[in-house]
Amino acid sequence: MSQKKANKQEAQNEQPKRYPDGEWVYGLPRYDTVEDGVITALETLDGKIHFIDVDTLGEYTGLTDKRDELIYEGDIVKIDGKYLRYVAYSGEHTAFCAMHYIDKQQSELTGTLGDGYDNYKRSYEVVGNIYDNHEILEVPF
Repeated sequence: MSQKKANKQEAQNEQPKRYPDGEWVYGLPRYDTVEDGVITALETLDGKIHFIDVDTLGEYTGLTDKRDELIYEGDIVKIDGKYLRYVAYSGEHTAFCAMHYIDKQQSELTGTLGDGYDNYKRSYEVVGNIYDNHEILEVPF
């Protein structure tokens, strides 16, 4: 996995790739940089402002996996050591969900993250993300 994860002390709301070098950054959105309704920059804990690739912007779910890795929207998680799912926000369920990719037009919700979280935390493992490691799901993102 090429993505560096933030630790709990660095936990921020968002994790996009920085423009133009493609490195991951963690921080809070800068609403004074909104263009056409889209956030274009992020501020890190050290006060630096980074322009971002908005297509890689992923929100922190508030959850960690069995290794205490923070789970972000767009992460690929392995559940029970065998089921690969990607994390997406569902407005319909108002929750972050584990999604099974079917094809480019459709995915299937297999469960909301956080339901019975204390019981299931041991079964979640972040193994990549849909931006750097989409081949894990054998799909083009």
